[in-house]
Amino acid sequence: MLLALLGPLAMAGAPLIDAGRPVPDAPVALIVTTPCVDPTAWLGWAEVLEGHGFDAWLFALPPRGQEPQDAAAELRAAADELHVSRGPLVVAAHGYGGVLALMAELPAERLALVGTPLGPHAAPVVAQAPQGPVAEGLPWPQELVGELPGAPCSGELARSYVDWATIFPDFVPPTQPVLLLASDMDPVAPPETVRRPSQGWPGRSWHRVGIQSLGLHDPTHAELLLEPRHGERVAEFLADGS
Repeated sequence: MLLALLGPLAMAGAPLIDAGRPVPDAPVALIVTTPCVDPTAWLGWAEVLEGHGFDAWLFALPPRGQEPQDAAAELRAAADELHVSRGPLVVAAHGYGGVLALMAELPAERLALVGTPLGPHAAPVVAQAPQGPVAEGLPWPQELVGELPGAPCSGELARSYVDWATIFPDFVPPTQPVLLLASDMDPVAPPETVRRPSQGWPGRSWHRVGIQSLGLHDPTHAELLLEPRHGERVAEFLADGS
């Protein structure tokens, strides 16, 4: 179903999907999807990125048993394969996919992280770790994260998402330009989990979107991904840093 929607799997052995029309001469924008969320949720980003001159690709893990370190290693291998075959790339991620991107230390010229936690929460969270080898969707109540389409995923990864609220994985702070977007209405990555841990990053562009920035309302975790204006902001940053 997914391949029919997104196009052929282009690299054998790597969970990489050409998310739009083939643009072999354009710079590559790698979109890191979040396990437990249906990858089709990122199609809006792919369309906007290709409108800004990129060739958009998705990294989407199949729903198998997997620890975060293994997922990050698989992501790094896929990004290296794209980098070798296509040259420099930029990376966009939403939510926990951004954590995997940081753990993977991707060879990216620019990085956009939307609704991605960068450190532990300051207050207890209401997410509940699933039991068993397979999870169905993010381990957060839908009324808190918004209308984000769920998908089967590794139970190990879903349990790690909950664990990261108190014990965050180690990662090397990026040195390339990074766009960070956070919202007060996002329980996955409230602003304190994004702003403070990223202080001192040399290329950081930090934005608290919503009412704090004269918006009409604070977007949910789902709206940070699905509302077109946020995808446009990501594409503009990755294209020219604006």
